Amino acid sequence: MGGIRFLSGPIEALGIEAVIVTGIVFVVVSGLKLLAAYWLWHARMDGAILELILLGLSALFWYAFELPFGPLGGLISIILLALAWPSLG
Repeated sequence: MGGIRFLSGPIEALGIEAVIVTGIVFVVVSGLKLLAAYWLWHARMDGAILELILLGLSALFWYAFELPFGPLGGLISIILLALAWPSLG
């Protein structure tokens, strides 16, 4: 593939169709993270559980797209969830 390499990584070897489909799934997972954040804002435990599930799914995208700061963001999310866990109802 020529031009600017954006969201490449190992998934790029499967072709542009795979990159597009995987990118769309990534957007859906990111949208669900907004729902988890909303629930966490209202101190709901299901928001924390959803965030942990989505964090696991996001790790697949960090590898597939070679996102350099994904693991750092994930670590920050885990630390913040651990700090907020006692106050969730």
